[in-house]
Amino acid sequence: MTFNIRHAKGLDGQVRLQPVRDAIQQGNPDLVALQEVDRFQERSGFQDQAQALARSLKMTSIYAPAIRQGISQYGIALLSRYPLKNPHSYPLPGLKEPRVVLTSEIELQGERSTEPGHEKQVVTVVTTHLGVSRADREQQVPELVRIVKKIRTPILFMGDLNMSDDDPLMKELNALLRQASLPPSQPTVLHGGQIDHIFTSFHGVTGSPVWTEPTRASDHVPVMQQVVFNDSLK
Repeated sequence: MTFNIRHAKGLDGQVRLQPVRDAIQQGNPDLVALQEVDRFQERSGFQDQAQALARSLKMTSIYAPAIRQGISQYGIALLSRYPLKNPHSYPLPGLKEPRVVLTSEIELQGERSTEPGHEKQVVTVVTTHLGVSRADREQQVPELVRIVKKIRTPILFMGDLNMSDDDPLMKELNALLRQASLPPSQPTVLHGGQIDHIFTSFHGVTGSPVWTEPTRASDHVPVMQQVVFNDSLK
């Protein structure tokens, strides 16, 4: 699941984390990439939103701030039912609001991973939230591609890219990663369009439908993909 939660500001204008939690729980994901996540911000009751969601959903979390103002932070996060290992945060270039990329490794246990000679499969999960302006994205996409190219494991990439599939800047990502596209009738953001995406780098996947979960918890809806991993990912 990837979900831009807009610091838990719902369509009713109220900032409440419970509807966000409910939307995630409804989808019942194993992995969640979150964007626009507050940490110790006055507008959201000084909550550590990622940690609060992870605790209530019985998941683990890591957080990467893109903006810091005193103790207050604003950024992106990963929630997971698997242990999150070797997390890294990378700054992205841009002229306006700071942006970051967050990566972490997870270990997947396949049916044969307990047999001699069969190790657990490591997958790197990547998330980001690219800039609103095209000028920013033109700087950020090449850096994002550079980061992705350096990863030596299979990749699961989720995030708000602030651009649709037909944007020319998406060509660089589509050359590296595979995306299961949503039907055109399913926008991911209130004003219309599909700007929230899920990609994988591997062939070893069976059954990968992608869909949105309806909610009024944010101006975006969660985007979900069912990915069933084989024992060997390439």
